[in-house]
Amino acid sequence: MTRRTFPLLAAALALAVVGPLAPAADVPAAEVPAADAPTVLRAEKEVVSYRAAKWQSAHFADSEKVDRHVATLKKLGCEVKTDPHGGHTDVSHRCPTWMELAFNDHETAHAWETWLKANGFETSHSH
Repeated sequence: MTRRTFPLLAAALALAVVGPLAPAADVPAAEVPAADAPTVLRAEKEVVSYRAAKWQSAHFADSEKVDRHVATLKKLGCEVKTDPHGGHTDVSHRCPTWMELAFNDHETAHAWETWLKANGFETSHSH
């Protein structure tokens, strides 16, 4: 298995871009963990590895949520496609190569692991 570790700055930027998303009935994508809670630690105590080998899609009616979701996926290193039609936007992503994010606590790592899984990623969480 090939793994590529993101520079800490890129991971921190990914976390800073996302804010809490209000759950909406028409948005199956999971809520992004809060931006102010996660901090990335150089010691890499908690590592979440992730990939989405096949294309995954989510349906959004709110353009702001589309923008945040796309920005988050791009910061995570994913290929992203959007398809606006019929009053909503489908956001598709894939990330065939294993990537890693490091966190300073288990709760934050678990929150991101949950978000990644809810958005179609395979994950592995180690400490």
